[in-house]
Amino acid sequence: MSKYNFWSFCQDAIAVSSATATGGLSLIISPTARKFVKDLTGSGDNNGLNNNLEAWKIQHEQWQKLVDANRLEAERLRKEREENNKKLKNNNDEIARINSIINNPNSTPEEKNNAKKRLILLGDENKKLKKALDDLADKINDLETNPPKPPSRPLGSYLPNLKFMDKVILAGGITLLTYLVIIKEDKKK
Repeated sequence: MSKYNFWSFCQDAIAVSSATATGGLSLIISPTARKFVKDLTGSGDNNGLNNNLEAWKIQHEQWQKLVDANRLEAERLRKEREENNKKLKNNNDEIARINSIINNPNSTPEEKNNAKKRLILLGDENKKLKKALDDLADKINDLETNPPKPPSRPLGSYLPNLKFMDKVILAGGITLLTYLVIIKEDKKK
């Protein structure tokens, strides 16, 4: 163990053993404890908080791109649905025209046979279009009802910017509260 590590270990041992007697102040004075508190809460100038906010901003931008991509996909699917509706309407008009050829007594048997074949093809195409329309409606509904979840803001962004002494005072208060609640409770028993 190097000389520095040995003394750091001794300081930490003394700080931990005297924590209850000093109300937690010894933990704050210890260099390793200060480093731990600094790493936990971010440095005195709140670099940790700033890094968290920057990461959140990047996540939020990515989320916004996903939302825009979903909106564009929904618009594309709506246009495709409109095109399929137009095709279905045209097919229905064509079916009505073919039925008039079949029901026309002046039509030749060859025209009636060709019309019946065309009627079968249009009926199959209409079934495929209706199935495609149902699938498109489901996809559009899924995109509208399940948008991407926004990233949650880091907890530190809701907290005020604290200086080192503010953090020391809060740590001392938490330690005192812990002492009063837990250790005093044990002494009563």
